[in-house]
Amino acid sequence: MKNLYVLLVGINDYPAPLPKLNGCIKDINQIEGYLNDYCAKDFNLKIKILENETATYANIISGFRDHLGAAGPDDVAWFHYSGHGSEEKTAPEFLALEPNGKDQTLICIDSRIGGANNLADKELAVLLNELATKNPAGPPHIVVSLDCCHSGSGTRDAGSNIEWGVRNAPSTGGTRTLDSYVNGYYAKQKTLEVPSARHVLLTACKSVQLAGDLPQGGAFTSGLIKALEASKGNLSYTDLFIRARSTVEQTRENQTPQFETIQNFDPYVRFLEGSPTGERDVYEVIVKDGDWYVKCGAIHGLPTAPSSPIELDIYTSPPEKKHVSTAVIKSVGAQLSKIDIEGNLGVSSFLKSLVSDKPTYCATIRHLPAPAEIVKLTGDAQIIQSITSNESLKSKNILWAQKDDKASIEVIADQSGITVMDLDKNRKAFVTDGSSPEHMITVMDALDKIVHWRRIIELENKSRSSKVADMCRFELHEINEAGEIKKHTEPQVRIFAKSEELENRFPAFRPVVHLENIQQPLYFYLLFIAFDYSISCPGEEIVYRAFEYEDKSHVELPLWKKTLGWGPAKNDVEDTCYFKLLVTTEPLDHQQFLQSGLGIHRDILGEPTPQKVFDDWTSKMIAVTMVRQDNTLNPTNNISLADGNITIKAHPSVKGSVSIGQAELNSRSGGPIHAFARLQNEQMQMVDFSPSRSTLSQNVIEINNIELADPSSLENEPLEISLKQIMNDNEVILPVAFDGKFFHVIGDTVSDEQGTHIRVREIPQMVTSDPGASGERGIFQTLKMTLCKLILGQQDVNQLRYVDKKADGTLELTRESLGLKVSKAKKVLLVLHGFGGDGLGMVNALKDNLPAEKIDAYDLILVYDYESLNTPLLETATALKKALEDLGFGKDDRKITIISHSIGGLIARWIVEQEGGNKYIDHCVLVGTPNNGSSYGKIDGYLKWAKSFLDLAINFIPKIVPFSGILLKFLKGATDLSGSIAQIDPSSDFINRLNSSQDPGVRYTVISADAAGLNIEGSGFDGFIQSAQLRLGKAMNNNEPNDLFAPVKSLQCKELWEGRKMQNIIPEPVSNHHFGYFITPHGTRDTHTVWKIMSEEL
Repeated sequence: MKNLYVLLVGINDYPAPLPKLNGCIKDINQIEGYLNDYCAKDFNLKIKILENETATYANIISGFRDHLGAAGPDDVAWFHYSGHGSEEKTAPEFLALEPNGKDQTLICIDSRIGGANNLADKELAVLLNELATKNPAGPPHIVVSLDCCHSGSGTRDAGSNIEWGVRNAPSTGGTRTLDSYVNGYYAKQKTLEVPSARHVLLTACKSVQLAGDLPQGGAFTSGLIKALEASKGNLSYTDLFIRARSTVEQTRENQTPQFETIQNFDPYVRFLEGSPTGERDVYEVIVKDGDWYVKCGAIHGLPTAPSSPIELDIYTSPPEKKHVSTAVIKSVGAQLSKIDIEGNLGVSSFLKSLVSDKPTYCATIRHLPAPAEIVKLTGDAQIIQSITSNESLKSKNILWAQKDDKASIEVIADQSGITVMDLDKNRKAFVTDGSSPEHMITVMDALDKIVHWRRIIELENKSRSSKVADMCRFELHEINEAGEIKKHTEPQVRIFAKSEELENRFPAFRPVVHLENIQQPLYFYLLFIAFDYSISCPGEEIVYRAFEYEDKSHVELPLWKKTLGWGPAKNDVEDTCYFKLLVTTEPLDHQQFLQSGLGIHRDILGEPTPQKVFDDWTSKMIAVTMVRQDNTLNPTNNISLADGNITIKAHPSVKGSVSIGQAELNSRSGGPIHAFARLQNEQMQMVDFSPSRSTLSQNVIEINNIELADPSSLENEPLEISLKQIMNDNEVILPVAFDGKFFHVIGDTVSDEQGTHIRVREIPQMVTSDPGASGERGIFQTLKMTLCKLILGQQDVNQLRYVDKKADGTLELTRESLGLKVSKAKKVLLVLHGFGGDGLGMVNALKDNLPAEKIDAYDLILVYDYESLNTPLLETATALKKALEDLGFGKDDRKITIISHSIGGLIARWIVEQEGGNKYIDHCVLVGTPNNGSSYGKIDGYLKWAKSFLDLAINFIPKIVPFSGILLKFLKGATDLSGSIAQIDPSSDFINRLNSSQDPGVRYTVISADAAGLNIEGSGFDGFIQSAQLRLGKAMNNNEPNDLFAPVKSLQCKELWEGRKMQNIIPEPVSNHHFGYFITPHGTRDTHTVWKIMSEEL
């Protein structure tokens, strides 16, 4: 039986100033659990765990050398790390090997303390090389998995959601010396060289993404284990890559795991076990101009900048398929890659065999192929069975989705026909009129075309050694009916045109390239990648030959012989096509890229009416979205859109051009309109107002070239938009605009029997540093908005329950045997939520962020859930007091500590100071409690706060979006406030009575926050806070320090505690916002946090 040596490293409790993490110990527990449950019967498990204080730099190196180093050639060695990653300056000697001057590093528990270093990628390479070469009989099967940022070549992400923590730490800024790497390994070398050992590397995310961290574990590790458990470990690395990627993307947007096979590690073997599984793709080997090529390139998934040479196995052609040699890829082309022959077959005999008329050899590649697309199959069970069981219908380009997979394509099958939905584009891609075997074949062909279409769009050469990209400049000329030319070089262009212009194929386009002093031949192929999934090359091959131009200082070379125009499909408002330019130093068989489209469309394109380098290539692309814009908003006429589903009312002060667009879900585009797709989740959906015959959803309204004399006038005289949809009682529809950086709720809605009426009360100023950056006309006079339907959350009402730990370790609230539990408890913790009603969430946050001994000191944790908007606080306090005293509190010496948030603190104070609760409550922790009220207790202030709070939720905390919708729903038709909201008015009878109470002799810890101090790395939170405070204006008392709900002076209310007998603790404000106290585990500029205060005071 094989030995499986595993080294698991997990670090949560980083010392300051590094932020602590939540899920790293859970990660290694998940892996250990998987190994014991699924691998113990096949392997002798030898697991070493380093967690928190034991995960030192020295211990990790020792774990490699002493523990993993014991693995023999028939064994398996797996190293996993969960923790912070960072980029650090590399030693100057490495600059020739590392042009960006950075090491990617793992941060050990003692890194940056007492001279200890981070564990650099170059050190990990040495340790893996030692592991692979230690045994003369051969290396073990080596697996490395890293759940951290900078696990590959990561950098900071600009849009991380603060509900997730991130495993990213800032650089120290220091530079290492060469002799500091692994006991001076590199300083002893004569020629500086980073070693490379055969292994598979599984990392958490792409280089421009961040690794997500939650208490239940890292997104990557959780997804990896979920994929392994679903298959009981019986899958190849190629399949694991696809499944894990899908699972992680389902959990956390903008995180895509990366797998890399190093030194030709075979990806077609079973995970850990190592036996062959799955069929490899076979590629033809050809000879061309005396050189040898394999018909496989970047389009097939080969990396253009591999970390180590890619090997091939050479076989005789089927049916014999005898292994005769190996080869190494010298350079990766778009579709053809040059190879060098090695191995047992003599070069001369191999060369001789290749010059025959027909190729006699083929190759398989020891590298991960282009990942298949996940396709969801729904509908008629019999048809589904026919498709999945038919071997002739299998495609290497697709993988049928399993239960939790995130699919990018859906096939809907029934007896009347089969529909293919492109989920990335949110549109019907292909429809059949039946479901016969012949129809199924056409569906599989359509799926292959969609995958090929996507790969061509993504095709690029990432090799740093490529020179061709700098040899030319790509430019797209847009020509209107008057013959005027607008030149585009930006990667995304959005153009608005009237239907009559589009019918006449205006605007038209002429793609050109500019070359300056280029002396060698270049080959250009301008691919037109259309919205119907067709790919054409209207200009065919265009060749630049230097000798044909007397003046080579500047050459403008047209790529099409004539100008051509195109427009959206007949029933679509907008469509996007791509102008993809391939530039090569040798001729390209571009016909292999081309394909016909899907569905029935007219021809997309039409004429308008009235220093030498070799084996190099590059691609350049401009995506053009054409928007049908036939409607003009003016003071006299209403505009009807989407077959009457949308009506924009005439407004006396607003003029502009109106169109409907689409925000594509999972879009690969980064344009402003597609940002709306980020809003889509289980509780919030964009309203689709498209007519049924349209293949595209329509969910965005655009008004361009807006003329509005006084923008502030919309507050009292809003722009009205009617939607033929009626809201249900548990729904609210909100108008949301995007300003290029943040989302904003720009109005309110009412619903009647005719539908929903949206009142737009503001038009946000677009944010951009470069007016031409988006390729849109008039970006500073544009409104982009969508209608979001919120499914409102429900609150548990007036329930006192205790926290129970389930078998799987999760927590739940229950009332079962509550009296018995209370009778046995001497020390009790009571948790009181504020607005939003998530007491259990507060308990989980406490358990995840406080030292275990602080929580374990309590015999019982109680949670009281209550309705937090419409019920007066006094009623809630009275009900809670009765529930506690019915359980016997106050009749003996049992004591309660209360941790409360927001208005929950006012309820706690009322019980203690007005209802005699001081007999059995000995400590109250008030977190974000408006002790002296808030100006949002009045209707005008509340309206401003509710909208700003919803903006905060939409941009940064999706978890609380449903409740924030309740805040606005609560306002519908209100002319005054009631319930708990009204009682936080500083002049309310409730606040005045509470603050006139006698000293109850109970200790208080009063925690406040200043939102202006919060800094979420890379998220733009500071800018959002500044704009929110400007918006709130006088409601925030001239922007004095506040947590976006109440001023710090009200939260602390220092005069209230003066002269009291107990020593009450009122620390300086932490850096946070009102709804972030319990869900932002880190992100402050210092170590002064809610958790640190509670750790000291509980």
